[in-house]
Amino acid sequence: MKMPGMGWWGGMGLALGGAACAGDDPGTSPGVSVTAVAVSPAVVTLAHGATVPLSALVTGSNGQALGGAAVTWSSDAPSIATVTASGTSATVTAVAPGTTLIRAAVGNIEGTSQVTVSPPPVARVALALAVRFLLRGDSATAMAVTSDANGVPLPGRRITWSTVDSTVATVGATGVVRAVRRGATHLVATSEGQRDSVWLGVLGVRAVAALPSIISTRPGTNVTLRADVAADSGVPTDVRWRSLDPAVASVSVDGTVAALVHGRAAMEVRSAFDSTFGDTAIVIVNACLPQSLTLGVPVTDRYESTDCNGRDDVFQYTVTAHEVLQFTLSGTFANTLLPIDTLWGSGGTLRPTERSQYTAVPPGTYSVRVVRRDSSSLGAAYTLSTSVLGRFPDCVSGDVVRGAQFTAVLLPTCSTYSYQGVTDRPGLFFRFMSAPGRQVKVTVTAPDFPVYVELRPGAFAQGLAAGESVSVASPAQAVSAAYNLLIASPVAGAAGKVRVVIDP
Repeated sequence: MKMPGMGWWGGMGLALGGAACAGDDPGTSPGVSVTAVAVSPAVVTLAHGATVPLSALVTGSNGQALGGAAVTWSSDAPSIATVTASGTSATVTAVAPGTTLIRAAVGNIEGTSQVTVSPPPVARVALALAVRFLLRGDSATAMAVTSDANGVPLPGRRITWSTVDSTVATVGATGVVRAVRRGATHLVATSEGQRDSVWLGVLGVRAVAALPSIISTRPGTNVTLRADVAADSGVPTDVRWRSLDPAVASVSVDGTVAALVHGRAAMEVRSAFDSTFGDTAIVIVNACLPQSLTLGVPVTDRYESTDCNGRDDVFQYTVTAHEVLQFTLSGTFANTLLPIDTLWGSGGTLRPTERSQYTAVPPGTYSVRVVRRDSSSLGAAYTLSTSVLGRFPDCVSGDVVRGAQFTAVLLPTCSTYSYQGVTDRPGLFFRFMSAPGRQVKVTVTAPDFPVYVELRPGAFAQGLAAGESVSVASPAQAVSAAYNLLIASPVAGAAGKVRVVIDP
């Protein structure tokens, strides 16, 4: 039995139930529409190649979740992330670095999830440097390539550059390496905790030496210095010279020193390639340095203000046998000629009638000093002539060393020639030097016949009986001094050995 109006309400209900509303979806409850789609998680960050599940929550107009809604999934940028779906669930796969939106839609209602794909981490850094040796001051550019664990290059990654020893080489932010000084170091490239390094050598100069380190010369003469440059292969060895005392001596580019005036000058040489390496040679410009004199060959000179001590000309000669020599000075005679040699010096002002002096010397090297009397002789020329008048037998010992002990032979053919009073007796001369401030002691033991002993300076003279000894001590001198020891026999024709000890 029907109730009144039943047919109308029932028809109305059927009409409502069969109508489609916005947001309706097959499978949802009749009369309920989709009002929201929410994707969870809403923000995702993935590593390259990783996956993450997403879910969509569909909410109906009744405020309830609509579990049977048909959801359509899509990616705004499949090149960054792709999505595979099954209903309200989906899986997102990271493809390449970047950010995109993953969309879940039911009809025209949709929700999104922001997916960010982070770049793959650097797994390896490969450093490349075309050269492994640089000359000091040169530069080179290094390259570094980053890649992931699969060996895929990762361009654009930040590289940090460094060197193990920045005093040897430095490197800039773009990989430009500059050689600072000779040595070795490692160049390092670092990116995201990974690093690579290569060995780098810097070639340069090892040392510079000026040779000789000290040299003496006279004013107005030239001497040549040389530079010894120790450097690695391929490093230039050019040098630059300069005088630190140009008023005393100058130096040319090839190391030739021109001595100007009496004094001491330092000549500096430095590597032209690396000026931090250098050395200094000392040039002593000595007006008292003897000039060479060859016996028998006249020497012509003049008095100059640059002479030794401002007044002396010094000459040096050598004899190889016991000789009697004559020295003759001509031209200007208002001067002094002394000493003719260091064994028997004779001095005094020469008068016009005293043009020659004589001396007898054993083999050795001696000096002659020509001294002007006053400034009136400046610029005056003179000639010093020499000649050998005769020779003596080789009986005389020359220089002896302090501390020496020796035995000398007195022979009848050896004469004390220069010693007055015993010129026909055999004799020997010895010469030695004393150190400043030190006493000299000489001990002489006679052979089996008497001898006469004299030490000069000191004015000591004593006769010894056969086999007798005597010790002579000289006072200490403030400066070094030359001593002459004469040993003669008062017995004509005597021959025997005499023992001498020189003890400083």
